[in-house]
Amino acid sequence: MTAETAVERLVVNLELLRDATRTDAAFHVSLDTESSAFVDVQVARGMLATGNPEQLRGQSLEALPWLKTRLASLRVSEIRDTVTRVRIKPRTARSGPTSASARCW
Repeated sequence: MTAETAVERLVVNLELLRDATRTDAAFHVSLDTESSAFVDVQVARGMLATGNPEQLRGQSLEALPWLKTRLASLRVSEIRDTVTRVRIKPRTARSGPTSASARCW
């Protein structure tokens, strides 16, 4: 992949990811490290997807504290199974942090 073909390859791979995971949309957002603003958004979406990740373009990461706390190199924020109903056990101050496998059942 070269700089000239990066966007094209990214869009193709996002579509493959969306298809393989059977999700409505998959997207990639580039962040300007100096201004902490979203500068580029590439999206692959199904015909009936209602989300619009392009609206992130130009917004500051500081305006989205929840998202900021979940960003790290090579980390996926969340992938949820919306087909299977999952009951999530509420955390209490006494129970402390739970592992990912203990949270859902």
